[in-house]
Amino acid sequence: MSPPRNKGKALAAIVENVTAQGAGKKLTRGKLLSKEQSAKIQKERLERLQKNQKRRADRKIIRMLNKLSINPEAEKKRKETIKQRNEKRVGKTMEMDLDLKQENAADQHK
Repeated sequence: MSPPRNKGKALAAIVENVTAQGAGKKLTRGKLLSKEQSAKIQKERLERLQKNQKRRADRKIIRMLNKLSINPEAEKKRKETIKQRNEKRVGKTMEMDLDLKQENAADQHK
């Protein structure tokens, strides 16, 4: 009983605005849905969708805050890691600069 893909997330939150999307369709036991029943089902689906989206967003925020928590040991490790990364980058760029200078010097002597 999922909504058609083209209507997807365009479910209205208020029962009066909901189209009779599932009205007249048969359920598994041969019962027909009335307009009110289909509106109620759509409203419940929308509420579930919003609840799940809120839960996902809350979880994402909590995880980000946990990563950013100011635990002294974690903060120290983070600073050390950043320092090591920066040193590696600087080392590589310095080597590349030296190579370029040597190439330029060799080109000038020719």
